[in-house]
Amino acid sequence: MGAFKVRYMESGDYDRGLFEVLQQLTASPKVERQVFEKLLEEVKGDGYYHWMVVEVDGLVVGCGSLVVERKLIHSCGLVGHVEDIVVDESFRGKGAGKALLEKLSGKAKEVGCYKATLDCQDDRVPFYEKCNYKRRGAQMALYF
Repeated sequence: MGAFKVRYMESGDYDRGLFEVLQQLTASPKVERQVFEKLLEEVKGDGYYHWMVVEVDGLVVGCGSLVVERKLIHSCGLVGHVEDIVVDESFRGKGAGKALLEKLSGKAKEVGCYKATLDCQDDRVPFYEKCNYKRRGAQMALYF
């Protein structure tokens, strides 16, 4: 097994296991290649979306994103929302998730966010606490 490489998502990840990994997070059917490539181009370089993957030996074994939100509070500051973190079951506990989260958190700091937040299931809290995230408040959701 090679070393973990955390990098921005690219169009070739479509065939490197990206959607198979996403299936381990939630029901996520593979979208058509053209849809994926168009969306990827739209978010590349816009400064608000940072989609990253963890690659090992040419395969995607993890992915996640950072969404940057402009606020009116905190002098019109920026907040980073870490979203959709998932690592393939066979790579969990080996540092892939930590490497991905460090890269996304570092990007939030780099672009000027005053904080980064994320939502997770209760059983994942210990992992995120090990990565220096703190429990704060409660998540609420309204599904449509």
